[in-house]
Amino acid sequence: MSSLNVRQYVLVSIVNFAFLSSGVLIGAAFSARGPAHWVVLAESAPQEAKSASRFEDITPGVTTGSMGMAILLAGRIAADELQVRGVDLLKLQEGTLNLLIRGKTISLADAQALLENARPEKILRFKPAEPAKPVKPEEAPRKEGK
Repeated sequence: MSSLNVRQYVLVSIVNFAFLSSGVLIGAAFSARGPAHWVVLAESAPQEAKSASRFEDITPGVTTGSMGMAILLAGRIAADELQVRGVDLLKLQEGTLNLLIRGKTISLADAQALLENARPEKILRFKPAEPAKPVKPEEAPRKEGK
């Protein structure tokens, strides 16, 4: 190996290490703030009764912090964020709508009507499952023959 190749190898290794170190530092800074993707807003009881017809509470059978999969088949999907290949599709759609309004392609009233027509009849809302209550041994059902 010539000295030029060794010099290039060392230089590339230093640059690679710098990128890796900065990624670790940035990741640590973001993880210190905690997860930002699950936000649950509390609602008061009177408002809950009034808005109960607008929401459909969904209690999932399986929950996990994160999941990776190749294929997802679903009848209905509700999401606050939607990213595909590094692009936030909801922000892209909002930006496209704003461009159409600014370019006078559609009027503001038409855009608002489009948004109102896009709203679902019932909004899916995450309702966590209630934890199972522990059963005392003396209250547990007994098997026959014991």
